[in-house]
Amino acid sequence: MAQVIKIKRSTGSSAPGTLAVGELAYSKGSDTFYVGDPEAANTPIAIGGAIKNNAGTAVLATGITAAEIRTLAGVDAAGTDNSTVANLRTNLTAISDSTTIGDGTDVAITIAGNLIVNGTTTTVNSATVTIDDPIFTLGGDSAPGSDDNKDRGLEFRWHNGSAAKVGFFGFDDSTGKFTFIPDATNNSEIFSGTAGTIVANLEGDVTGNVTGNASGTAATVTTAAQTNITSLGTLTALTVDDVAIDGKVVTMTGSSGDTA
Repeated sequence: MAQVIKIKRSTGSSAPGTLAVGELAYSKGSDTFYVGDPEAANTPIAIGGAIKNNAGTAVLATGITAAEIRTLAGVDAAGTDNSTVANLRTNLTAISDSTTIGDGTDVAITIAGNLIVNGTTTTVNSATVTIDDPIFTLGGDSAPGSDDNKDRGLEFRWHNGSAAKVGFFGFDDSTGKFTFIPDATNNSEIFSGTAGTIVANLEGDVTGNVTGNASGTAATVTTAAQTNITSLGTLTALTVDDVAIDGKVVTMTGSSGDTA
């Protein structure tokens, strides 16, 4: 013969008036179990708050704190179902597996405080990205302890009409110079390829070929021989060895034996 053990119960939604130490009670209106508290004059205390299941939706009654919720396991979100937590305020320490915040609609998500992302890849699929910080720090959040030989800069994707390309502009660690490579190869954050052409106004020393116009105060031509000077503008003065030409005055500073 089956034995049935019954506990104190009611159809109301409030807690029982008093319970003996360890005595159990059930309130049907609030779907809550209670136990007599030995340290509070037998005052009934709720056991974990109310938990009920309405058409597949688990509802946690008010009064349950984040510290009382340890694990929500076995949530089946297969098919088109979703597990939704609305208005949750807690110190969330960990989420396992892939997690999506938001319902796919055009809603804003605001994170108050600092955001730290620990992972190997961070992808932002956004048409417009705005950053208030005027300075980007690349290469780590602390001073490096050694040379990793990796370049620093920006890699970008583009298409020349025939093929997809990867470009790079930034600091070349091997040369210690800023470089631009429109068709680059990235080998573990070390870029190689032919340097591209930039359009800019330059100040300072220039090493290499100048294909445009050079203006300003002339400096010293350091190459020993100029083999292909096709033309010159007006020279106001010229010194060649011991012969100086200044306007209509020709001055020779060498000895008479130097005159042919």
